[in-house]
Amino acid sequence: MSVAAAKRQMRRARWWASLYDAWRTAPPKADQIVRWESIDGRWVSIGLGDGERAGYGIVRSSSGACEWVDSYEGALALARQWRTL
Repeated sequence: MSVAAAKRQMRRARWWASLYDAWRTAPPKADQIVRWESIDGRWVSIGLGDGERAGYGIVRSSSGACEWVDSYEGALALARQWRTL
């Protein structure tokens, strides 16, 4: 199999796998920098702190959970964890 054919096959496999992924990125709301929505209506978002909370990330979910995290990378990790629960 050629390299080009292998790449096409991998792209096709990723595309099919994405059809079954329950979470998709969505346009962020006013105070969010990134947002994910589930096909069942749940959502998880990340916002950035300001003022004395500058540099912190805030992760929120549709269930009402809200947690401050000391870095954007930490906020991404927490948001991923909440999406897989």
